[in-house]
Amino acid sequence: MPLLDAALAFALTMLALSTLVSMVAGMLTWTVGLRRRGLEHLLTAFFEREVAAALGTEAARLTAETAGAPSTDDDETPAALLESQTQSLVDAGESLRARVRTEGLDHLDTAELRRALLDTDAGRSLRLGLGEQLDSVLDALGERWEDLGRRSSRRYRRWMRWWTTVLGALLAFALNIDSSHLAATYLSSPMAREAAIAELGSTLERARTVVPAAPADPRAPTLVDRASLDDEIRVAREQLIWMRSAGLPIGFSYFPYCADGESSSLRDARCAGSRASGHLVLWIFGCLATALLAGLGAPFWYDLVLGLASTVERVRRAPDDDETEVGRGRTGTTGGRAS
Repeated sequence: MPLLDAALAFALTMLALSTLVSMVAGMLTWTVGLRRRGLEHLLTAFFEREVAAALGTEAARLTAETAGAPSTDDDETPAALLESQTQSLVDAGESLRARVRTEGLDHLDTAELRRALLDTDAGRSLRLGLGEQLDSVLDALGERWEDLGRRSSRRYRRWMRWWTTVLGALLAFALNIDSSHLAATYLSSPMAREAAIAELGSTLERARTVVPAAPADPRAPTLVDRASLDDEIRVAREQLIWMRSAGLPIGFSYFPYCADGESSSLRDARCAGSRASGHLVLWIFGCLATALLAGLGAPFWYDLVLGLASTVERVRRAPDDDETEVGRGRTGTTGGRAS
C-alpha cells in the first residue's frame, strides 16, 4: 500500500507541474499567434500544392466519365471548366490568407473551407458549370485539406512536446522539483505522501481546465481566446502558489538551495551532507528527468492519476470486504449449528 500511495503522490505532483506547463504553453501559443501563423502556412501549402493536384485528378475522372457522351463546340466540358478555373482557384488562396490575418482566425474546418471556396469567382463559375458534379470536386478538396491538417497536427504535437519539455525544465529548476528526490521522499515519508494525496480533488479540478489539451489541429477551434486569457493567467498563478505552499517536497528549503526558515520536519538531509558534488549531479539529473516527465503532457498524468486513485481505493476497500465476507460466513455457520 505505501508503494501505491507513493506512486499516486508522485503522479499528482507531475500532474500539477504538467498542468502549469500546459497553461503557460497555451498562453504563449495564443500570445504569439502561433496557431494563426500555422493556419496561414497550412493554407499556403493547400493552395500551392493540393488544389491543382486535386482538380487535375477530378478533371481526368470527369473526362473518363464523359468520354462517350455527345458534345457540341458551344458547350464547355466539366473537365475543361475545371482546368480553366484551376489557376483562379489557386490565386483565391491569397484572399483567404489575408482574411486569416485581418480577422485573426486561428482555425478553419472543412465546412468553412468549402464555403470560402464557393464564395470566390472561380467557385461561383464551378457551381454554375458543374451542377451536381460540384459535390464530388469539393469532397476531393476537403479530403486533401483534412489529410494536410492531420500531417500538420502531427508536426504541431512534436513541436509542442519539445516546447513543453523546455518549459518543464525551466519550471523544474525554478521551483526546485527534483523527480529523484520526490520519488525517494514519497517512498520513505508517510507525511509527504499524505500531503500530496490530500490535494487529489483540487489537483484534478485544476487539471480539468487543460484536459483535453488545446487542439493540435489548425482546423479545430482553440480553447484559449482573448476573453479567457485573464482566467488562464489567474488559474496558472493559483497553481503556482499551491505548488509552493501545499507541503510538497519541492522548493527552496531543499537541496541545493537549503534556505533557512522552514519547518524542521521538512529539512533536507542532503543540506547537511558532505558529498555536495555528488548530490548536485543527482539533482541536475532529477530536474532534467522532471522536464521529460512533464513533457508527457497533462492528459497523460491526468489519466494515470485517475487510474492510480481508483486502484488505491479498491485496495483500501479490500480488507473491509474480506471482513464482511468472513462475518457473513461465521453468521451462516452459527445459524447452521443452531438448526
